[in-house]
Amino acid sequence: MTSVLDDKRRVVVPKEMADELGLSEGTTVKFLKGKDGIIVKKIEGTADNLKEVMSWNPKRTGEPESIEESEIKTIWD
Repeated sequence: MTSVLDDKRRVVVPKEMADELGLSEGTTVKFLKGKDGIIVKKIEGTADNLKEVMSWNPKRTGEPESIEESEIKTIWD
């Protein structure tokens, strides 16, 4: 299987190989220089962590919280 670098030096992993190796969006890979070329190694556990962080969505009510003047002053102390 082959792939070509784009103008930003990115390379696409062929779908068949990505499926076989369990690579998906957010998977972190490491590039190693080998004796005969480049080795691409999957870093375990990072895809799940990235998906967890990217899916974080705090509850927004659209209403500002009220704060007392005395509370504002304590922020600067």
